[in-house]
Amino acid sequence: MPEPEPIPDPTLVTVVPHTHWDREWHEPFPAARVGLVHLLDDLLTLLEADPTFSYFLLDGQTAPIDDYLAVRPEARSRLEALAQAGRIETGPWTTLPDEFVVSGETLVRNLQHGIARAGALGGLLPIGYLPDSFGHIAQMPQLLRLAGLAHAVVWRGVPAAVMGTAFRWESPDGSAVRAEYLYGSYANGRDLPAAPEQLVARTDAYLAELG
Repeated sequence: MPEPEPIPDPTLVTVVPHTHWDREWHEPFPAARVGLVHLLDDLLTLLEADPTFSYFLLDGQTAPIDDYLAVRPEARSRLEALAQAGRIETGPWTTLPDEFVVSGETLVRNLQHGIARAGALGGLLPIGYLPDSFGHIAQMPQLLRLAGLAHAVVWRGVPAAVMGTAFRWESPDGSAVRAEYLYGSYANGRDLPAAPEQLVARTDAYLAELG
C-alpha cells in the first residue's frame, strides 16, 4: 500500500467556509432542518452570485443534502451543478459518526453510502473528515485506506502526545493516513476580522501559539 503523499508547506492562509451540522442534537430533527434549509437557500444564492466565493464544505456529510432536497426538490439541479464544479464539497460520510457508539459494520456502510452519494452528486470530499468524534477506533486509518482515502482531518480524540498540526495515523495492521489536526477546533477561523492588519495580527498570534 503506497504511503500518503506529503503536503508541501503552506505559503498562504487558507480559509475553509463550512458548517458544522448536527442532524439531531441540541434541537429535534424538524427544528434543525428548518435552519439547514435557510442555510442552503442562502448558500446556493451566494455561490451562484459571487464566483469569488470559491467553495463550501458541508461538514463531511451527505445527509444534509438529502434532508434539504426533501424540502427543496426543485433545487437539485442548482446544487448538483455547484457540486460538480467543485464549489460544494460533500461526504465521504453519510453522517459524521461517533465511532464508539455504533458497530464496525455501521461505520463501513456509513462510509460506503456517503462516498457513493457524494460521487453521484459530483462533489466528493476525498478526505476522512472526522472533526467531532469523541475518540477514534484503532482501525479508522485502515477503514479510510480501504475506501481509497489517504488523508484525514480530526480535532476531538487526538491524544496529548501529538505535538503538531499533522501526524501519521496508523492502524494495528500498518495502514496509515496523513492526519491534519484542527488545533483550536473546527471553528478556529470564527469571526475573522475584516481589517487586514487585524487579520495579520491574529494569524501571527495563532502561529506563535502553534509554535
